Amino acid sequence: MLSIVQDNSVEEFLSEAETLLYKTEAENSLMLGLCESFKMDKQGGKEINLFRVLFDNQTIGVAVQTPPYNLILSSLKHNEVKQLANYLFDKGFELPGVVGPAEATTEFSKIWSQMSGNRHELGMEQGIYKAEKVIHPTTTGSFRSAHPDEIDIVADWLFQFSQESLPQREKFNLTFAKTWASKAISENTAFFWVVDSKPVSVAHIGRPTKNGVSVRAVYTPKSFRKNGFGSAVVASLTKKMIQDGFKFCTLYTDLGNPTSNKIYQDVGYYEVLKSKHFIFIS
Repeated sequence: MLSIVQDNSVEEFLSEAETLLYKTEAENSLMLGLCESFKMDKQGGKEINLFRVLFDNQTIGVAVQTPPYNLILSSLKHNEVKQLANYLFDKGFELPGVVGPAEATTEFSKIWSQMSGNRHELGMEQGIYKAEKVIHPTTTGSFRSAHPDEIDIVADWLFQFSQESLPQREKFNLTFAKTWASKAISENTAFFWVVDSKPVSVAHIGRPTKNGVSVRAVYTPKSFRKNGFGSAVVASLTKKMIQDGFKFCTLYTDLGNPTSNKIYQDVGYYEVLKSKHFIFIS
């Protein structure tokens, strides 16, 4: 018999769902990374909603939301998606969107729209990519961490990244970008590819799990593109993370952008899951 439970803490959630999620760690890296970060520092009091789908009291699927952001799904079958959607609707949860495995999110979006009356719109088709080794491109320049006096550069490029890469509803302003940049530099999670002492491309790391870490917010300003700098910073950062002890790196890529997809594959990444991000519009 199918049922849904909402856990009261990340520790409780992971004690029941960890084994399932870590069977496909790269595919579940977004959800796992969020849970691991909440477990470590409680995210400054931010809220997290944690749901498990049970069959005969065994966890077979999960969903996580940090309000007011999107619901994140694991792989779920049709009847499991329907049971979860009914539970969330009946409990009055508000969802701006859903992200996760393509089949599960497509099914959830249709059901949620029918129940809520909200229209669903595809925000982005994504691929979850994974790399355990690196093929380093040949290009001029060098790799280094972003320096404390470079917060404005990191913030501006994060802002530009959001404007070019994220769905309209999820683009962020420069104030948010500066907060992210400040934290990234203080925690040493922002890295540059540099040519003649000048940053030309940036990549960030985040959401570490037991064996992996995500490479994210990769951005090269238009004036520096088509020189291999994006490939170089991704390859160098991936290599550093593996040398630092992670078994693999993951990243989300926009399947509608063939250039970035080729860049990642050329340096050693391969697709492990197709993901879709749907937006709900009232």
